[in-house]
Amino acid sequence: MAKKVLWSSVLALGVALVAGVAEAAGVAAVDVTDVVSGITNQSTSIATIGTTILGIIVGIVAFKWVRRVLK
Repeated sequence: MAKKVLWSSVLALGVALVAGVAEAAGVAAVDVTDVVSGITNQSTSIATIGTTILGIIVGIVAFKWVRRVLK
């Protein structure tokens, strides 16, 4: 009895997967070139902000280390 239930579950899952793939094939692709070019154009600004934040964090940690040594 358990094998029959398992087999029907596997069959139902297979049918659902095939139906999902068939439906996904009919959907038009989304054009993301504008988004990618926008992100690429801003990469210099993003790198500058990231470097600044990293520098601030390193400065804070260095300050804490110096205070700990001087105590």
